[in-house]
Amino acid sequence: MEKELISVIVPVYNIEDYIAQCIESILKQTYSNLEILLVNDGSTDCCPEICDRYAGLDSRIQVIHKSNGGLSSARNSGLNQACGEYIAFIDGDDFIHPEMLEDLYFALKDCDADMSVCNLQYVDENGNPIREYPNHIIQKQVLNAEGVFAKSLERYGYYYVVVWNKLYKKELWETYRFREGKAREDEFSFHHIVRNCRCISCVPNVLYYYVQHTGSIMAEKTAKKELDVIEAYLERMSFFLKENHLQFLVQMDKLCFITLCETKKICKKQKETSRYLDLMRAYQILHGQIAQKVKMPFRIKLKRAVCKFFPYSAELYGKIKETAKEIWYGLSYLSILHQATRIHIFSKHKPCIYLIATPAHGNLGDQAIVYAQYRLLEECGYKKNIIEITRASYEHLRERLKKLIQENDLIIIDGGGNLGTLWIEEEWKMRDIVLHFPKNPVFIFPQTAFYETSHFGKKELRKSAEIYSGHGRLILFCRDKITYQKAQSEFSGVNAIYTPDMVPFLQNAKQKAERAGVLLCLRQDLESVQKEGFIAALKGCLYNRGIDIKETSTLVEKKISKRTRVKELKKKWKEFSSAEFVITDRLHGMIFCAVTATPCIALDNVSHKVRDGYEWLSYLPYLNFCEAEIESVLRKVELICKDEKEYQYNRECLEPYYKKIKEEIRYAFEKK
Repeated sequence: MEKELISVIVPVYNIEDYIAQCIESILKQTYSNLEILLVNDGSTDCCPEICDRYAGLDSRIQVIHKSNGGLSSARNSGLNQACGEYIAFIDGDDFIHPEMLEDLYFALKDCDADMSVCNLQYVDENGNPIREYPNHIIQKQVLNAEGVFAKSLERYGYYYVVVWNKLYKKELWETYRFREGKAREDEFSFHHIVRNCRCISCVPNVLYYYVQHTGSIMAEKTAKKELDVIEAYLERMSFFLKENHLQFLVQMDKLCFITLCETKKICKKQKETSRYLDLMRAYQILHGQIAQKVKMPFRIKLKRAVCKFFPYSAELYGKIKETAKEIWYGLSYLSILHQATRIHIFSKHKPCIYLIATPAHGNLGDQAIVYAQYRLLEECGYKKNIIEITRASYEHLRERLKKLIQENDLIIIDGGGNLGTLWIEEEWKMRDIVLHFPKNPVFIFPQTAFYETSHFGKKELRKSAEIYSGHGRLILFCRDKITYQKAQSEFSGVNAIYTPDMVPFLQNAKQKAERAGVLLCLRQDLESVQKEGFIAALKGCLYNRGIDIKETSTLVEKKISKRTRVKELKKKWKEFSSAEFVITDRLHGMIFCAVTATPCIALDNVSHKVRDGYEWLSYLPYLNFCEAEIESVLRKVELICKDEKEYQYNRECLEPYYKKIKEEIRYAFEKK
């Protein structure tokens, strides 16, 4: 297939020290069918000569020389001349990853999207990442316009607003041009462009590098810039009000009000003060209209009151929060250091066993995996050698941990369904750990792998294969045959071992409770394969049969620490133990039924890990598997209702596989 033309528009104004790096990064793109439009906006330094020189070296480059009109004017000049089917904007003092345009193009094509967006990394003038700015805001997903509007109102939502980390279909710009004479022109263009997008594809990779330096386009706050931002916010509020997007108005109102409060003190000139007052009056009118349609929550009213009397309270709160975070992670490191020192001194120089990047979120399946890993290590006799490091602590303390952890220490990465592109951030976490500890024995506990067959999936599989195969001391436990076969074929040099999930290792999960009714534990996320209306139809059929229905999830909406893990798990296991039977399409919903001896009807999900998990547990007579079809489920319901036996869980059939995990751990632990 012949690749379509992408027009890359680069505004250039007095950035002679940076423009060459930007152009070079575009010329190195793996996607080669480019039209590169360098728009010299009246530069008075050497930029015109540099641009002309590059145009002589590569026929894809065209230089547009014009009088100075500002960033919006330069971009508009590029848009007026662009011939490509797709448009990308890159600021001339930034640079991009060699695969940026290719990845954004295929992300857009694979989903038939109108726009694609990637993560960005703030760097200093030497290319070093600036830690204060995160690089994981954009998550892998496909959104509609409303989804992007919602994301733009979250913290760091401007990653979705700026134009330079995106690829657009050209028709989005056919009837719109940047507002000339305005700073932060992205804020004005955002809703005009996104409203016409049927589908937006999000790429989680860091592909754009925003250089933070003196003279950068967005570097400093000025009254004009902030007043322009407020004007843009007011236009967006009016748009949301007109289009009846009421769900966004409260946050948009708060954002506009806080910016107004913070801007008041930097308006020194009479013209600035006059414009500020005009914008404040316009805001008050809009706020009144919004208040008639949407009830303002008390917390928003409180924040408004605080910001009114203490304009920089939000900024001050952010600084206090960052300082507290630094203190917290400093104390966490001291705790880890103390544990490691104690183990090395009092256990005759035996190694530490690090459970690295454990979850603090409310996925009880993941929490149960960690708990089961603890129990297995305890059965090996290594309870006193375990040091747990949460994911947040690992990300913050990575470089210090690299120096602390000794070569003979064991690294354990939690099991789960995290290998592959379905939850790509988890895959990246595993890669990062493997790369940071190249000489340590690393164990990835039982995983399910799912790599898409798309351009993105194939590329990520190649990256994983290169990293995992290059380690030398990596053991990957695979909890299904497909993952095991893929590991053997793709990850050469990795010791792949076929084992069950870790949670069936637990034998005393059943809680005392009276059983009654059915418990529905069904997912509604990326992994669901249910047809639309399935849950409602199922509830109706069960209700007609006189069966009491309760709904639950293996997710809880709160953070779970090492201290609260067992308490939360036992609470959930009691809920399962109280059900006459459970219908679930969650792997750990089914496994919780197994370990609590609760009759279960298990339905598959997109990565087939429920079906694969059932293969391990099919010896349990109270577990049933069927397709997500009403008739099939109801037949299983009738069979369960006729069965009045009381069951007990045992793991005898799985014991040889858990024994293999123990043997591998012991071998690495005892090896000098």
